[in-house]
Amino acid sequence: TLTRDLCAEFEVWSPDTWSALLQQMVKFSMVAELRPTLRLLNRQPALWSVPGFLTAWEMVVVAPLASLLAPADERGRELCRNQLKLLQHCPAAGELDLAKLAR
Repeated sequence: TLTRDLCAEFEVWSPDTWSALLQQMVKFSMVAELRPTLRLLNRQPALWSVPGFLTAWEMVVVAPLASLLAPADERGRELCRNQLKLLQHCPAAGELDLAKLAR
């Protein structure tokens, strides 16, 4: 997250830099760190098409649901609602592989 913070602070919006950063964050399953990163990138439309952007969004939306067991209890239903709300903030939601979410 230091790299993310430095890039944002010094307004480094290089697609190659952000692509590499997102891919590393996904590789290491940094879901909690990806959330603020994606919120930051939502304000940079030129970066929405970088490799890793959609994968990062899919991880942030789907990964927390992976531990749920059917039938979901109240906590699980609340988590599902929160993830669907989060999905509304994805500028490329139509491009996500939502089949993973349905499983």
